[in-house]
Amino acid sequence: MLSPKPTTELNKLATIQVDSSTPIRLYFRSADLLIKQARVYKAEGDFQHAYVLYMKYTNLGLSELPKHASYRNNDNKKSIRVVNQNCLEALDALENMKPMLNEQYQKYVDRMRAQEKAKEAAIAEQHAIQLRGPQDKAAHPENIQDWSLQDALKGVAGVGYGDDNRKQQSPGILHAHYPDASFQNLSDGYKYAPSHIDGPTSTLTRPLLPPKPSFDRLHMPREPIAEVRDISGPPLPPKPQFEKEVIILEPGPLSEATTEKGEPLRIINVPKSLQKVFLEIARTNTQKNIETCGILAGKLKLQRNNILTVTTLIIPKQTGTSDTCTTENEEELFEFQDKYDLLTFGWIHDTRDGHVHIKDYDIKVEDLRA
Repeated sequence: MLSPKPTTELNKLATIQVDSSTPIRLYFRSADLLIKQARVYKAEGDFQHAYVLYMKYTNLGLSELPKHASYRNNDNKKSIRVVNQNCLEALDALENMKPMLNEQYQKYVDRMRAQEKAKEAAIAEQHAIQLRGPQDKAAHPENIQDWSLQDALKGVAGVGYGDDNRKQQSPGILHAHYPDASFQNLSDGYKYAPSHIDGPTSTLTRPLLPPKPSFDRLHMPREPIAEVRDISGPPLPPKPQFEKEVIILEPGPLSEATTEKGEPLRIINVPKSLQKVFLEIARTNTQKNIETCGILAGKLKLQRNNILTVTTLIIPKQTGTSDTCTTENEEELFEFQDKYDLLTFGWIHDTRDGHVHIKDYDIKVEDLRA
């Protein structure tokens, strides 16, 4: 499914040109295929593809066909009348689908913008978090140093929170005790008597320690480590490589492959027995070194993801040489396809070396593909 596009861009995909050297009956045939496929797309709700095909039909019927040299021949009056009637249907469908497609495109644009803004906001927030971390550490380096030092010295006598004497004292008071013994001046040999100071014990206040962090106590080793050696463990096993599992539920359109106009190429489901059946039919001509051509046809039913399925192999009346093949009585072929509502999806032909070539309708007749 194509991403939503405005009708101004879809109009560019509907350009078509007519060459007078091509028989006009082939253009009438292509117009019939266009309108049939446009109706199917519209019925299944694929308005974007339907819009392009309806627009292509009106461009062909109203603008390009009148330029063909055989347009005014009497034999074409009936076909021209059918084209003009279908153009009225196409114009009415285009008028109804245009506002729907433009609204769908606007919602798509709004959704993409919202997703882009959300993505930019997430990136900005992540960037701010990364910047805020180093700034916080630079603004308070002493906190990091104090806590790490205290944590390392816990359990050492007289330092940190492991001192039992501090547990018996007020957490904010540091008592100073003076010696009670006499002492002698070394310069003159005079011996001083101990002085007795009456009154309360002198105290020195110190700032309160911050609350003890809730870290587990660091147990220092009782015996020094004689030697620290670089002990390397066994190498880690290699990181396992997991293959990405791809589950395909159903075939879908090629996401990258497009025509020259930017339209995605459609997938064609071909029966496995097609090649074998065709080679069996063409065996007689192959033995005579005559090329054989077949038409791959099918019905465009309500299918998902714009997929075409070949249901019928048509071998028309033809004449051939070693490297050419020409269809005879094409009108009979068209009548047969119209009778059974079959669309041409591609061609298949063999070569003198027994190989089979399949040509896709999207590539062979891009401008007029249905």
